[in-house]
Amino acid sequence: MPIRKPLADLIRPKDLSHFVGQKDLIKEGQPLYQIIKINIEILLHEV
Repeated sequence: MPIRKPLADLIRPKDLSHFVGQKDLIKEGQPLYQIIKINIEILLHEV
């Protein structure tokens, strides 16, 4: 019987393009709530 990969390994991104760094989240001169709102909108459009 073959050993199966854990689910976390299967859904983990293969490259760094899916990760959002802190410098991308916090842009200078933008209120935090606006940054969060924009990132949520981006995530919802990707689904």
